[in-house]
Amino acid sequence: MQSPLDMARRLKLTSLRKIAAEVAHLNHVPVPQPLSLSELLTLFANVAKPKVPDIVDIYNFGRIDWKDASAGTFRYATLYHAKIEMNVYGWFRAYDGWTSGFTYVASNQLPYNTDCRAAVIGWNEWGHSETTWVEFSSADNPNPSPPPPSPTPPPQVQHYSAIVFYNCDNTPPPASDKGHLPVVFHLRNVTTNGGWQFWQVAPGYDTSPSGQCGQGTDSVPFTVPGLTAGDTYEWIVTKPDDPECSDSSTDPTDPNHCPILGPGTVTIGGDIKLSLQWPPV
Repeated sequence: MQSPLDMARRLKLTSLRKIAAEVAHLNHVPVPQPLSLSELLTLFANVAKPKVPDIVDIYNFGRIDWKDASAGTFRYATLYHAKIEMNVYGWFRAYDGWTSGFTYVASNQLPYNTDCRAAVIGWNEWGHSETTWVEFSSADNPNPSPPPPSPTPPPQVQHYSAIVFYNCDNTPPPASDKGHLPVVFHLRNVTTNGGWQFWQVAPGYDTSPSGQCGQGTDSVPFTVPGLTAGDTYEWIVTKPDDPECSDSSTDPTDPNHCPILGPGTVTIGGDIKLSLQWPPV
């Protein structure tokens, strides 16, 4: 509502004479004589309406952000009227709304791939700004399906620097004297198509000062000798004295006689050691 109090507040003046001098200056006219309050209000209304708000961003789904171009002056706006129109065989009103803030979001999604335009009109007690349109296009699809995830790269193959093996066998008497039996570690070079090699590995419990076995203990593992970097090996562990083994072979060097662990393959390189253990943990 236009009022002398709002005029004085906007001009930040309290003296009627100073208000009259300022209003006359803004209108480029002489100071009214005699002073007429109604004439001052009319003159102030000529210059006090807001400037066109500055549109900062327009989002193609129907959001407008702006700032008050009259902020900090006596023309500041107190209310805004935001409009969005669409060009479908001519311009027509799509959405509009009133707010005292600086953002407007259309109540529904704009149609895809449509020519649109937006305007924000600033209002205060003394009038409103002009309507200035800014054209834009709505998106082809503002919420497209996300692209398919990139294929997961294959896991990096480790090239172990060595093979160590812990024999932590537990076989109760009478099949064993101390509750543990030796096993046989078999290995062949797949790269060179070599024959099988084998080593008998004593129980780790029997050589451990603390009577423990496995990684993290003081038992000493068997380290496979003679490995060549870059070559791939196949390994398998057998237990020829296994009382539960019932196959027909009797050759303790046969990698197919009483297998208990494996088979597996490993390529030798510069990574960490490959630690194997029977029974597996």
